Amino acid sequence: MKTHIILSIGLLFLCCFFACKKDDESPCALGSCTIQKPPGTYDYPIKPGTPQWAFFSSQQEKLDAVQIPQSVLQGMTTQALLQTCMDCPVLVDIPLNIGANVPGITHYYMTNFSGLIALSKRNDAGLVMLSRYQAINPACIVCRDNDLEKGEFSLGLSTFEVIFGHDSIIRTLSLSQKKETVRESLRKYEIKDSMLVSGYYTEYELATCVYLMSKIMMAEGYPPFMQLYSPDPHVQLFVQKLSLPFDKKMFQDIMKIAIQFCT
Repeated sequence: MKTHIILSIGLLFLCCFFACKKDDESPCALGSCTIQKPPGTYDYPIKPGTPQWAFFSSQQEKLDAVQIPQSVLQGMTTQALLQTCMDCPVLVDIPLNIGANVPGITHYYMTNFSGLIALSKRNDAGLVMLSRYQAINPACIVCRDNDLEKGEFSLGLSTFEVIFGHDSIIRTLSLSQKKETVRESLRKYEIKDSMLVSGYYTEYELATCVYLMSKIMMAEGYPPFMQLYSPDPHVQLFVQKLSLPFDKKMFQDIMKIAIQFCT
């Protein structure tokens, strides 16, 4: 009996030890989920939580309020400009168009929000976005404190991918950078897909990974992708509008081609 108790205590100790070790090695504990804002990131004077924001009754009023002065934009590094765009409070409107036209509303902001207009004109925009993309770990969603923050993280990453897939950003990438972006998007897809059953991600967040791959391969006119795209209206609608319903079989077909593109 005494031996049994000692063994039980020993097993409990080992379980606790390895559980703690696992927690210590999690991305949250290692600090890899914390990305510091670059110096010079713009702090929007009017944003959600300020008295002025509460009085806005239209999206256009909000967009007008977050426009950044040209004098400020000109002094920003591309890293600070990208962070400033990611912080823009009106971009939360992009995923609200799921099933309608996410790329369309994204294009609207790319051509009507001063921050994204400036970003699209930077020659290093794609490289800076690629570096930031590589730094974002989808598994870090577990580090968020509540469902609201988890939703902001997952949708924020998808919004980043859709913006990254805009033609004005892709054109700034070299071929090797395009291939690396596709590799990174494949990695992001696998992590998101593994967390789908837990409810951390949805098929929309998978779709934006595949969308980014597709836009890059289309920009290159990659023959195997174009052979899939040209005769298939379903693929065309997906790339043009991120249309519903999302088809995981189609995702797999596109990713097989994406793997070939990277080699």
